[in-house]
Amino acid sequence: MVRHEPARSYHGSTLMKRARAFEDIVRSLTWPRLLAAGALALRPARVVMSLVLMLIVGLIAQAPTIWLGKDTGPAHTFAERAAGGFQRVQRSILEFDVQALASGLWQACVDAPMAAAREFPWSSLAIGLPILAVWSVLGGAMSRLAAEEHALSQHRPWTAGLAFAVSRWFSFAACVIGPIVVLLLACGLMACAGWLMLGVPFLNVAGGVLYGLALAMGAVVTVLGAALLLGSPMLVPALACEGSDAIDGVQRVWAYTLARPGRLALYLLTLLVQLVLALWALGLLVGAIESLTAWSTTALLNKESADALRDAAAGGDMPTDARSHVKLAGRIMTFWGAIPNLLVGAFAVSFWFSGGTVLYLCMRRVCDAQDVEELWRPDLTPGTLPTPGGEDDDDAEG
Repeated sequence: MVRHEPARSYHGSTLMKRARAFEDIVRSLTWPRLLAAGALALRPARVVMSLVLMLIVGLIAQAPTIWLGKDTGPAHTFAERAAGGFQRVQRSILEFDVQALASGLWQACVDAPMAAAREFPWSSLAIGLPILAVWSVLGGAMSRLAAEEHALSQHRPWTAGLAFAVSRWFSFAACVIGPIVVLLLACGLMACAGWLMLGVPFLNVAGGVLYGLALAMGAVVTVLGAALLLGSPMLVPALACEGSDAIDGVQRVWAYTLARPGRLALYLLTLLVQLVLALWALGLLVGAIESLTAWSTTALLNKESADALRDAAAGGDMPTDARSHVKLAGRIMTFWGAIPNLLVGAFAVSFWFSGGTVLYLCMRRVCDAQDVEELWRPDLTPGTLPTPGGEDDDDAEG
């Protein structure tokens, strides 16, 4: 028996070494870190902050009704165009149709705001700037909390993230608004040059000669615009992770996107698959909750009232011949029934910032060979690096 113990000890140590080697390999990989985005986005504090962000954006979007009137304005145009896109997104998630998902996202996130801006340019500008400012500041708070949790294993209260973002509100707003303004100014400059060089008789010949320069400028604007669109989830997290100004954050995002576009596309695809699966699961859960609740609470009512209230709970219209007290109860049920769907939308917003934060840390590691755990903190001495699980763990959430 004694002669077999060394063999068992040898095999045991070999298995332990292989397990450690496998663990080291997994830790050395970058893409598995993206799988933490869903858990980071589900944190209650960030979901609630996302819900508050959605409500504030909704209130700002209704401001043009003051001077344009009810049922008109950029928010109304956006809602009409985006509704079909979001419905297509919802169906594509349930059916796992990637092409329909991309088409729905384009219609809701690009075509709808562009249509609103074309129809109501000044009103869109009046609400667009404050919406982007609020989006960037609250998004900065969520990104900072996600970065500290993922990189440093620290769970700080939401007030700490909000204080961090508010103290740098101008930089966060500028990092989102600035690149858009620069690209629009470049397009405006080309439009003015075209009007001058191509709209004046005989001078348009010179304009035709110089059209090559316009093509070069158009190529630069197109590439930068595509890079901005592809790297947009990293804009706010860049400032939240580095504590730098807007110029540095935008430059980092553009540099990482242009340096490794293929890697970025694969990382974005990984995050998109997670988001689709999470929304699919949450959608099924919310649907089951709403159906069970509506059926249980109306099971003992007469058929007419039960059908009307179930339709109202699902967001449908009440019958015109329903009694007044039934209509009132239906409107209240419609309000409560919308909350679970709002929470699903809040999760999607939280995922945008949480996933964008992990994405930025991963792209920084790939492009700059900088560890994910390296995160700027205001209490650091220059030249030092933070250590995961530091003294801030005393402030952890319960």
